[in-house]
Amino acid sequence: MQPSGEQETNRPLVEEALTRLLYRQAMVGVLGTVMVPGLISWVVRDTVPWVYLGFWLTLMFSIALMRSVTIRRFGSSELSREEMPAWKRRFFLQVMLSAVSISVGALLFLNNVDLTHQAVIICILAMFAAAGLSTLAGHFQGYVAFALILLLPQMMFFLQTRRPDELVLALLIGIFLAVLLPTARGQSELMVRSVSVGFENKNLAEHLGEALKWANSATEAKSAFVANMSHEIRTPMNGILGMLQLLQQGPLDVRQRDLVQTADDSSRTLLAILNDILDFSTIEAGALQLEKRAFSPGNAAEEVAVLLAPGAFAKGLEMTCAVDPRLPSRMEGDPTRFRQLLLNLVSNAIKFTDKGEVHLRLLTGRGERLRVEVEDTGVGIPAEAREDIFQPFQHSDDLSMRRPGGTGLGLSVCRRLVDTFGGEMGVKSEVGQGSMFWIEVPFPALPNSASDPLQVPEGSFERKNVLIVGAPSCTDGILGSYLTWWGLAVTLVDSAAEASRAIQDQDYELIIANLRLSDGSGRRFLSEMPNVDAAKVLLVPPGLQVDDEKVAQSSGIVLLERPVRRYHLLLTLSEMIGTPMALPEATSETRRPQQPGRILIAEDNPVNQKVARLMLEQLGFDPVIVANGSEAVTKMIEQEFDLVLMDCRMPELDGFQATSQMRGLEVETGHRVKIIAMTASVLPGDRERCLAAGMDDYMGKPLDFDVLRSTLDRWLPQDTEDEAAEGGAD
Repeated sequence: MQPSGEQETNRPLVEEALTRLLYRQAMVGVLGTVMVPGLISWVVRDTVPWVYLGFWLTLMFSIALMRSVTIRRFGSSELSREEMPAWKRRFFLQVMLSAVSISVGALLFLNNVDLTHQAVIICILAMFAAAGLSTLAGHFQGYVAFALILLLPQMMFFLQTRRPDELVLALLIGIFLAVLLPTARGQSELMVRSVSVGFENKNLAEHLGEALKWANSATEAKSAFVANMSHEIRTPMNGILGMLQLLQQGPLDVRQRDLVQTADDSSRTLLAILNDILDFSTIEAGALQLEKRAFSPGNAAEEVAVLLAPGAFAKGLEMTCAVDPRLPSRMEGDPTRFRQLLLNLVSNAIKFTDKGEVHLRLLTGRGERLRVEVEDTGVGIPAEAREDIFQPFQHSDDLSMRRPGGTGLGLSVCRRLVDTFGGEMGVKSEVGQGSMFWIEVPFPALPNSASDPLQVPEGSFERKNVLIVGAPSCTDGILGSYLTWWGLAVTLVDSAAEASRAIQDQDYELIIANLRLSDGSGRRFLSEMPNVDAAKVLLVPPGLQVDDEKVAQSSGIVLLERPVRRYHLLLTLSEMIGTPMALPEATSETRRPQQPGRILIAEDNPVNQKVARLMLEQLGFDPVIVANGSEAVTKMIEQEFDLVLMDCRMPELDGFQATSQMRGLEVETGHRVKIIAMTASVLPGDRERCLAAGMDDYMGKPLDFDVLRSTLDRWLPQDTEDEAAEGGAD
């Protein structure tokens, strides 16, 4: 069909609109430029030297960075219609550079792997080629070149081998291209026609609506691509991390435990990278949904500090967590995203600090906002790089700041999360001296709960004296502030000799000593103190095996790990020198005495079945396993269960349909089973969708042993054995 005169007149307008739409949708391609080489490198990591993989990944990261800069420049510039062709050429040159680099790298690696890994690499390239259609749909010729560059060399590689199995792969690539390219032509014509109609009708509102529609369509395609990639990666990651957690709980020698721990750390690093990319994509799409519920920021900060402290102490760093006693104990906000902020910031501080200290502080900021400060004594950040580090895929050019691992997304995700909270984030730094990242967020304060474990009854510690001996300077001030706030009188000394003199001058109800003193051992000092009637507490690093813990206990010494949590300190005080208080634990870490429960696992993946079964057996359960939703419903009819772990994506009947049918059965039986979603779908809204379908709770994959245990503690009946015993007696 020949174009009309009006279409010819509108062609420059159409080309301008398509070019602008091209840049608006370009971030999915940048993400793919990083993700696809990363996934291929993970596949071939055992057969290709890391030197080559590192060079290739560095090249692809540089290309992604270059494309990000180009996209940013385009978005920040006011460009005329005449400049559009040049920007379009620049865009496609960079796209083709990405495609050539990925294709050549994959082609070189195909010689080093077996047929199964070759098929996986081809699947990754095919998914990337299909995902590129969402961005390049309005430019058919450019998209054809992109798809052929990615897949045609691989097809030729398999054809020239003439081996039957590889000829089958070549045939599959050819079929895929034969289906993909006509589809691309249809979508390209549809997009061009849609944009042209807007201009032909001279209706600006309709044109903008059409452009917005296509932009939303591209965003949905990007979200679907990232969600599917996340789901598919999390499924094998569940098997890897699950088995490693189970291995760590078994009998291992020192070398075996070190190897398992290294594998576990590497897997969690990969999972953290995946989460960063997923969070970045979610925030970019404007799909992030924040919770609003009561939580304790102080408890959250202490949980993060306790989680990361072993890694800090292993590097020889001192790590502290200080919560201003005047800070409200309960605030309203999103505890999950708040913990994510703290984990990112504190992990970064530990990563970039080789000696010295890392401090996490919670304070009251301006206008009653919650203020968080994470300070380190690391390498510092040059002034010219302090804004760049908050941009996606950015690392400082200063070689002294380079550290292996990471996507360059962590601080970008933090900044965007803080913006979503309606808060502010900044950094103060001196090169060679360290950095201090701060955030202020408007979390409203809530009234204190009557069951708050940190509420100290008036007079509990009246006229009680405490001596702190040899605590690190960054720790003694924190301990002193807590103890003073609770009404105790505190004396600080640096050495055992000074402590001995202080004890002669005054009586103390409690003596707290650091494990290592400037003039000896803190444990020996506490054990050998003559004629001192005082409770004794020894501060130890996290996870430290004291030389002879039995000796410490026989001497009446209580061990307290650093960084010290307020609840543990208060509980120790109440038991040793005050009125013992029945304090509820401030977190969900307590374990329910294990009882047998009737648990059904509905999961179609054999590896995931095995992980869930072994974890439950480790906790003392004997679960029943089915492979799809239909079998789960049938099993529910045959016998009664207390709890169901329900995968959401299963054949025949998915988890949502199975839950609906189970809830229908409960109307007749009168027994309501607890159904917990167990899924690799972790996008915003997935949890809410599970709860809306009738499920009671939600666990994301990879499964975490402690999360599984706490979930069972929360939902399984506590008195199963007692009821069974009573039934037998009757």
